[in-house]
Amino acid sequence: MNDRSGFTLVEMLVSLAIFAVITGFVMANLRVGGQGDELRLSSQLVASSVRRIQTMAVAGQTVSYCRKDGESTGTRLCPSGASAECLEGSCVKEVPPGGYGIRLSTVAGSERVIITFADLDRDYGFDDGEEIRREPVSSGALVGVSALAPEAGGNLDIVFAPNATTVYFNQTVETAIATVTLRHSQTGATKRVFINSLSGQISAE
Repeated sequence: MNDRSGFTLVEMLVSLAIFAVITGFVMANLRVGGQGDELRLSSQLVASSVRRIQTMAVAGQTVSYCRKDGESTGTRLCPSGASAECLEGSCVKEVPPGGYGIRLSTVAGSERVIITFADLDRDYGFDDGEEIRREPVSSGALVGVSALAPEAGGNLDIVFAPNATTVYFNQTVETAIATVTLRHSQTGATKRVFINSLSGQISAE
C-alpha cells in the first residue's frame, strides 16, 4: 500500500491565491493608514508652529533687524547682527515691534509651506525681509493647505503681538477663530487646525 501525504497542485494554487488576497488587503490597509497618519501629523505640525510663535511672543524673544534712526519700527532682518546688512539705519536686537507671525497659503506652490516671520513694521502681516524660516506643512508631498478662514488673497497671516496680548488674523482682530484646513491629495481626507484669538487656544483635529 502506497499512502503518501502532501499537497496536491490544486491545493497549493488555492492556498497561494488565498495568501495573495489576504496580503493585498493588508497592504491596502497599511497604505490607507499611512496616508491618515501623514494628514494627522501635518495638522499637529501646523498647530505646533502656531504655538511656537505664540511662545516667542509671550517670552519676548528678540531678533536682529534694521531700524532707521529715530524710528520705532524696522525694515528688514539682519541675521548676522551687522549694520552692514542694512541699507540705512543700524542693526538692533530687540523684540520685533509687531510681534511674531506665520503665513499659510492656498496659492499654488505655497500651499505646502509654513513661513515664520517677525513683524518689523507693525502692520501685523507678512512682508518681504521679515521671514525667519520656512518649513513644510507635511513630511510628505501629498498634504497641503486647501482652505483658510479668514483668508485674503489666498493667504492667512496669524500674528501674536508682543507679549501675545492680541492676536491678529490678516491684520485685523475682528475674527475670533481662524481655521486652517489640510487636505490629502490622494484620499481627499481633511483635517483642521483652530486658533482661538480670545482664549489663545490652538487645537488640531
